[in-house]
Amino acid sequence: MAREQDQSSGANPTAAHFATTHWSLVFAAGRGGSSEAREAMADLCRIYWYPLYAYARCQGATADAAQDLTQGFFAHLLAHDLVASADAARGRFRSFLLRCLQNFAASEHARATRVKRGGGRPLLSLDAPGPSSDSPVNWLIIAIPNGSTNGSGRWP
Repeated sequence: MAREQDQSSGANPTAAHFATTHWSLVFAAGRGGSSEAREAMADLCRIYWYPLYAYARCQGATADAAQDLTQGFFAHLLAHDLVASADAARGRFRSFLLRCLQNFAASEHARATRVKRGGGRPLLSLDAPGPSSDSPVNWLIIAIPNGSTNGSGRWP
């Protein structure tokens, strides 16, 4: 089929479709370490970069955001050696990549929109200097009037 042609052959390198999976290339890339594995991984990145970018664009990302997401995804893919966990018995490699990209995008979105400590409220420091009657030492003196526990081990 014309839509399934291999992009590595040089035919239409900017096509937004996914190339037919060459599992031998995926398995070679998943072995890691050797120059053959690095070359196979470079081929996979070249073959699948544009289709994943196009998918991100179709999901509503701007061109710059889609490029950043795709580049970040490939960095994540390489850093965590995710290609080694691809399994031909579990389905198509394109489905594996799309699911990984969706998970990565969700994680990135959660990280970017996460509410930090305090939830945007101003921080109140317990050690901040204030009037002498508000100092923590004075609070302690007020809480324990005589500094004793009435001899029973309980607070008065």
